[in-house]
Amino acid sequence: STIASFSSILANEHCFYDSAKYHQVQASTLAGSFPMVVWKHGDRVSHDITTDGFLGVEVPQEMYGLNATRVRLRGKKRRPTEAFDSTSRGLERLPAIADPLFVDAGAHIGFFSFLFAQHGFRVLAFEPMASNRAAFRATCCLNRALCKRIRLLPYALGAHESESCILRSSPDNVGNAKLKCGGTYKTGSCAASHTGVCERANSTTLDAYFNITNASIVPAIVKIDVEGRECLLLQGAGRFLSLHNPLVIQVESNNAQSTACIKRIAATRGYGMQAGIMAQSPDHVLFLHKRPR
Repeated sequence: STIASFSSILANEHCFYDSAKYHQVQASTLAGSFPMVVWKHGDRVSHDITTDGFLGVEVPQEMYGLNATRVRLRGKKRRPTEAFDSTSRGLERLPAIADPLFVDAGAHIGFFSFLFAQHGFRVLAFEPMASNRAAFRATCCLNRALCKRIRLLPYALGAHESESCILRSSPDNVGNAKLKCGGTYKTGSCAASHTGVCERANSTTLDAYFNITNASIVPAIVKIDVEGRECLLLQGAGRFLSLHNPLVIQVESNNAQSTACIKRIAATRGYGMQAGIMAQSPDHVLFLHKRPR
């Protein structure tokens, strides 16, 4: 189906989740609070949402207005008296776009997807890990109005289509799986001795998924958090970037080689880049802004 015809992912769905793995908390953004299903134990993203009610940002402008001096501390609670003032923070506004699209590549359990849906964006969320999608779908079931704006897809994004992939996470961060796909890597089976989560998935590319002849689709913001596969994802998105020109791309990069590759691709596609570091994490957060022509 096309992106333009967003249908609910909740058809014939019941609000159910495994209470041994997940529990319900209240996520809180500046647009209001909503119930969210998160991992009960051993997941850092879920811990931050459970503890603070949000994950790094509480309004979309805090993502697309960030730069090297304004990177928000991960897990930093807002003081009760701290009002949000986009002018004093110097946060930019996106140009007016009718029915803007947010692409969430590596959606995890969906906080950013629901945040942007709260603010009127359509959302295209890619999450290859079935265990994360189970929590995401349960949150959708609890927030049906928001979920009407979201499409959740079970693919790993990379440079090639239809590769078989295997995902493995550690027991101390169960929702954060490392992914290996195709090539000389033999996926094999998940060993019984593996103590985290081990699952299979299939890959696709942004070029393959998007209808590249439909120039009316305007992906305003793309968030990429794919655990070391950032360059592969961008290599599989050349036509997507050329045709659709998303205004802002946020990429998390966890090594210098990946950061250098992202910088090269950004330069060839007409993006400027600013960088910051997330607190409590070695990851660089790279903000790619489309340069005006």
